[in-house]
Amino acid sequence: MTPSLELRDVVRDYGKGARVGPVSFTADPGLFVSLLGPSGCGKTTLLRCIAGFEPVDDGTLIIDGHSVADIPAHRRGIGLVFQSYALFPHLTVAENVAFGLRLRRVPRAERGKRIEAALQTVGLAHLADRLPSQLSGGQQQRVAIARSIVLEPSIMLLDEPLSNLDYKLRLQMRKELHSLQRRLGMTFVFVTHDQSEALALSDRIIVLSAGKVEQIGTPAEVYRKPRSYFVADFIGGSNLLKAAAIESKGADGALVTLTTGDRFHAVAAAPGIELDRAWLSLRPEDLKLADDAQSGADTLVGKPIARIFSGDRVEVTIALENASSGAETVTLYVSPDQPLAETVRVRAAPGSAVLVGGGP
Repeated sequence: MTPSLELRDVVRDYGKGARVGPVSFTADPGLFVSLLGPSGCGKTTLLRCIAGFEPVDDGTLIIDGHSVADIPAHRRGIGLVFQSYALFPHLTVAENVAFGLRLRRVPRAERGKRIEAALQTVGLAHLADRLPSQLSGGQQQRVAIARSIVLEPSIMLLDEPLSNLDYKLRLQMRKELHSLQRRLGMTFVFVTHDQSEALALSDRIIVLSAGKVEQIGTPAEVYRKPRSYFVADFIGGSNLLKAAAIESKGADGALVTLTTGDRFHAVAAAPGIELDRAWLSLRPEDLKLADDAQSGADTLVGKPIARIFSGDRVEVTIALENASSGAETVTLYVSPDQPLAETVRVRAAPGSAVLVGGGP
């Protein structure tokens, strides 16, 4: 199968130390791929390189099996949805959707059919005669999507299209975007800094930091088996505890002793982790309050120091005993009616601890 998109060691170099890459990844036909990372990590730069708005200083960028190094943006067969939607305020919904077809001199009869089909796809055919100012934020976003899909692109690029929406509408549009991508069967490349969006929408996530790829994988892979301190900390948040010793237990396992003296059976998500930069990652939902009788490996002891009520659960912060700096803590979730003793014992679910490298 020929990938819809392939980047081979792509570099965008602005000089004076400002550099994105080298970055390599592929996007197979029909997949929803997210470029995820904090502001300034290079994800929008990569999107602009794919679109043809930024030059590639090194490496190869391939769309549908063909290098696009010498192909201008308007001939790459790519659809674009911007964060601001960029609708023409003086044109109706139908006229906005028709704009690209007019530039391509598509005959009037075909143009009308394609506009109607695009608006039907995004559920806005009944609003074809309205102006953008008469639409909600979610409706404006769907107009921007219709304006792109009417051109029948092979790839759709979306640059943080949900960031301008309020929380409830963002959740609604997330579902609609996922459903639309599945109906179209089109390759989507989606830029976001919102980890929950990437986890909910994606078939594949490319996690970026400081212009480099930290990890590529399915949502489950990058969440359950982070390969670095950055990924564990950025995606979903995690309890990260410094390792003091590592005893190998096979190709992908280890017995880790923490600086607190506690020991954990851990999965090693990446090979060759050096002890001086080794950390144990524990997700809050994988930690449970344990009976006093439970002790040994995979157990922590400490004092509750903070509670945050979140409706169906309470986020509890535990200050650990034997902390070398006096500041090590872990967070876990308990039910709102769960009583807490002055000192509690916390146990990790089997197989949930992950050994990662990097970090401070």
